[in-house]
Amino acid sequence: IGLPWKEFKALLEWSVKQKAPKQEPVEPPPADYIVAACEYAGTLSADAGAQFTLTARINVLKEKGWKRIPVLPATVALTSAKLPEGVYLHCDGKSYELLTMKVGAVDVVLEFSTAVATAAGINQVTFPRVLPGSCVLGLTVAREEVDVKVAGAQSLVKRPQEQATRVVAAL
Repeated sequence: IGLPWKEFKALLEWSVKQKAPKQEPVEPPPADYIVAACEYAGTLSADAGAQFTLTARINVLKEKGWKRIPVLPATVALTSAKLPEGVYLHCDGKSYELLTMKVGAVDVVLEFSTAVATAAGINQVTFPRVLPGSCVLGLTVAREEVDVKVAGAQSLVKRPQEQATRVVAAL
């Protein structure tokens, strides 16, 4: 007994579809990236101003296309950047941003300087944090026994060092 080709083909296609694993639709991640770790380490002195190092681990979630990840405001002076292969630094006028097509963990180290305003013997350093989430600030002030305040700090620890004051704050 023979089976006509048309019926055999339909039966074969049905059989293949039954054996094929059902694929659930993949939802895109809720964000292009997340900041896994972020630390600012810096020094403040009367003659040298304020220098900082931003060390960040960013988990890039979006799989396809270019991603733009703002990391620092354009108001600071970038002095050095250590970036992994396939990650580029760009300034769009408002902020420095990372450009990449990579997916997964991206570790960056950015060194920068920022202005110090002095009024009535008080030094003030201000720059907006661009990276979202919490971070740790470690600051060494080149004076002993100084009062240090960090806007937005959830906790602040101050310790004297040799001719300096060391501050660690959680933001």
